[in-house]
Amino acid sequence: MSGREPNYYNSWKGRILEAIIINDAHSWKMIQLYTDLNNYALKRALAELFSVNAIEKRNSEYFVIDNKLRRDYEDYLKQEVSFLDLPVVNELVKSFVVGLKSLIGVNTSRSEFLDSAKLSVYSKEIIRDARQEVLVMNPFIKQCALSETLKIARRNRAQVTTIMRRPFDNQELNYHQTLKAAGIRVIYDNKVHAKLIVVDQKIAIISSMNFFHKSSEGGSYEAGHYTTDLHEVEKIRNAILKRV
Repeated sequence: MSGREPNYYNSWKGRILEAIIINDAHSWKMIQLYTDLNNYALKRALAELFSVNAIEKRNSEYFVIDNKLRRDYEDYLKQEVSFLDLPVVNELVKSFVVGLKSLIGVNTSRSEFLDSAKLSVYSKEIIRDARQEVLVMNPFIKQCALSETLKIARRNRAQVTTIMRRPFDNQELNYHQTLKAAGIRVIYDNKVHAKLIVVDQKIAIISSMNFFHKSSEGGSYEAGHYTTDLHEVEKIRNAILKRV
């Protein structure tokens, strides 16, 4: 990745700016969810951003008013996600994914570590190819390429169930309505923090990846593990179904 890091990047203040600018989080609760800062750290960092006129508060919501800072974060993080568009990366990942998919249904069990593009592309592929059932437990499901594969699975007549936290903004709620309209079951559970995917009772993925653009398209480093061990898949599937 090239380019100069924007001011405050990877600090408490940077995490807040990223949450507001990239994740469209404006309330205290949403910013805290995205930044994982405790009350003291969040209050202190917000105060420092106020002191340099980087943000302002309107009707209990926080907004970035420093346009240069906003552009710097948008441009920098746009560079971060661009690696998934590189032809050489796509070819390497495609070859890897084809190899993994060929093992699904074979009378053997396998597990492997996945990260970055491999995790994203493989998750999309197995959901897109589902024919019976897709179970997803993830705190955040927003409109993105990964989330759209859920609709493809449903069009292929797979039963699709999602368990997520109830969103706080209308944009996410509206997107969830499109999932419901596509025939996808949407269940809200604000205790959910796990990121689990189970497809056709044959394969499961446990990872750090959320269903939104920054997380699933390379803007943050994500990693996970997949398994085709049917005993392990069943345990993960049952863990999801317990919260349905």
